[in-house]
Amino acid sequence: MSKTTFLVWVLAFGLLSLSTGSVFADTVEMKDGSKYDGKFVSKDDHYVVFEVQIGQTKIERRFPAAQVVKLTITGPAAPPAEPAKKAEVSPPDSATTKPQDQPPGDDETAAVTSGPSYLVIPIRGEFGVEVDPKVVQRCLDLARRLKPDAVILDIHSPGGSVRTLFEMMDIVADWQSKESIRLVAFVRQEAFSAAALFALSVKDVYMMPGSAMGAALVISISSKGIDDVAASGTVGEKFASAFRAKARTITDIAGHDPLIAEAMIDPQVELWLAKDAEGKPVILRGPVSAEQKKAYPQPPTMMVAKGKLLTLTANEAVDAGVIAGIAANYDELGRQLQYAGWKSASNSAEKTIASQEAKVAQARKRYEQYADGVEAGFSRFLRASSAELPELEASISTMRAKLVQIEKLIVEYPWVEELAARDFPAGLTNMKLQCDKLLGEIREYKAQMRRQGQRR
Repeated sequence: MSKTTFLVWVLAFGLLSLSTGSVFADTVEMKDGSKYDGKFVSKDDHYVVFEVQIGQTKIERRFPAAQVVKLTITGPAAPPAEPAKKAEVSPPDSATTKPQDQPPGDDETAAVTSGPSYLVIPIRGEFGVEVDPKVVQRCLDLARRLKPDAVILDIHSPGGSVRTLFEMMDIVADWQSKESIRLVAFVRQEAFSAAALFALSVKDVYMMPGSAMGAALVISISSKGIDDVAASGTVGEKFASAFRAKARTITDIAGHDPLIAEAMIDPQVELWLAKDAEGKPVILRGPVSAEQKKAYPQPPTMMVAKGKLLTLTANEAVDAGVIAGIAANYDELGRQLQYAGWKSASNSAEKTIASQEAKVAQARKRYEQYADGVEAGFSRFLRASSAELPELEASISTMRAKLVQIEKLIVEYPWVEELAARDFPAGLTNMKLQCDKLLGEIREYKAQMRRQGQRR
């Protein structure tokens, strides 16, 4: 059955090509339960540094050591997994202590009637998955009704969909042009890729100590896997160019230097930091000439070299004038914004976001169950011999049924398509067709056996 053998190998390649991608990946696990793969670079008392490759570009991501709970390094002669050092916990400046990932503040559901107040909208998880513009817009509609002094966009995100980023940027731009309620971006631990550019679309940006933001290389996920859009063909360059223009425009409108956004997006941009006679930061596009260096009291320092993406720690962002300040919690943030003693107007927005996150978690769980079902069916298929036709047929039928369930889940949650494209690069439709061909061939073979038995 040469045709069957060929189809088996095609199917096997489609299913197994992804699984070898992260066999030797090191991992870092955070206090909030998030887990990241990459290549371990270094570790000190402040940061754990990992190298991650996106398309043809390698970037380094710094994770605050205080937030790391486990570091696993694989590969030859690798040291065993080690727990991170426990973080020193500063005394809270509120009477009630909150868990790390719970927003510090009141849990009131009713609007505050006197004194300054704030409303927190958590921006957590992946843009286009957990982060949904429609849900965020509903939370902002709530802010219009409650009328707090400020809306805090509490950001902790690795980035995500460019399309979702554009929608989120437009929502922020519209709000800042029409509403009197202050909008504040507050980066908690990390804001990478789309999340970094989203933060820069807000006029007032603050970061928590030890947090980082940046590294926004444009990537796309399709049935062919992950591609570096900026480095791909003409169509990819057109998209990347439009993306850079959008980011520059929105960042400039928010009052930030567009060069910062550009250096986070384009690895070909070299940036330098200078200080004028009054000590104010000046961002320069490199290379910097000898004459330019002489124009400042102190020689400019390089922020990011050509070939790398800009990533800034909280201290670096303040020094470069990218953000307004650093705050450890909402109380400290309020004091810096001249809202000392402010209170939470409501926790309804946080409940709305939590509900969205729960729905996404359930959908992810369903997807993983279906994907595991595909893999289980394939494992049974490989173990069965050509003489075990019922087992072969059952295993292929299982795979096909799970593929159909994944397709139905995509209709309900479109972002699942990206997970499927990543895990099954051969494509769901193609895999179903191959399953159908294999089932048809097995059934035809069984029919032939029955006809031969009848002739006897």
